[in-house]
Amino acid sequence: MPKGDIFVKSVFEAIAGLPSGSDRFMGCLTASGISKTVNTEDIRCGIDNGLKTILQLDSDMTITLNTSSWNDYFMEMNSGVNFELAQTLSVKTYEKVPFTVSTADAVATIVGTPVGGTVEVQDSQGTLYPATFLTGTVTVTGGATTVAGSNAFVIYTKEITADMLDLRSDVLPEVFALTLHGIAYDAVDGGSVVADLYFHFPRVQPEGAMDIAAATSTNATSEIVFRVLPTNGTFGTYMVSERA
Repeated sequence: MPKGDIFVKSVFEAIAGLPSGSDRFMGCLTASGISKTVNTEDIRCGIDNGLKTILQLDSDMTITLNTSSWNDYFMEMNSGVNFELAQTLSVKTYEKVPFTVSTADAVATIVGTPVGGTVEVQDSQGTLYPATFLTGTVTVTGGATTVAGSNAFVIYTKEITADMLDLRSDVLPEVFALTLHGIAYDAVDGGSVVADLYFHFPRVQPEGAMDIAAATSTNATSEIVFRVLPTNGTFGTYMVSERA
């Protein structure tokens, strides 16, 4: 039975029905919003330009989900491609290590193994020095008076095994189903759960926009926005299931 006086005081959870046929729980959400807009046009006429009628032209609906943490699956949905698992890849990295004097040279030990044995050294002032690598030791030839005695950055390429998402420019997000679930509390005592609330949308498509921000001492969160695609004149359904 529809409810006219209930409390909804927690987020709606979300489950996506993916094109592959699998279902995906969308993680620990902090906000879930549904927004419907209607485009209208005022029709005015007469000497006083009075409002004669309002034309309702078309409607649109969007869904916005926010998480409490970084969510790789949001990035996957916005990209329209899937992660490629256990790929062997090359990335740039660095180690900050102390250099010591060895005759006229400066030497240091690093943990990683540079691809091709190629390394470069950068001191605290940003000056770059050519260097060599052999069995864990980095050597700056003639660096006894320039690099030795301080910490410097050893920059190199290393191989990693990682799950990779190809951020393609020629692929758009896919269409899939989305179900939102929330709970309703009794309006009198505010503590008793009286019903489960569901929104089901057979066809949604991520907008594809991404705004990735990382900052010092700040928890990075994720957001995804879906456009709801109508099917046979309906965006979806809203359901109220009373609890015994």
